[in-house]
Amino acid sequence: MRILIRWAITAVAVFVAGELVSGFELRERVVSMLIVAGILGLVNTLLGTVLRILSIPFPDRDDD
Repeated sequence: MRILIRWAITAVAVFVAGELVSGFELRERVVSMLIVAGILGLVNTLLGTVLRILSIPFPDRDDD
């Protein structure tokens, strides 16, 4: 259920961006908003996971 709420919020944000930014147009509004929201959700999920993995602190191997 939480995923659907986030997806809807992202779709509304895409709609608002489309209305505010000139040169940004969605042809079939509802379908396009949902597709773009899904793609943004996937990118955020994958990028967030990669960044969390890269931010793991590694021990210092300075054994002097």
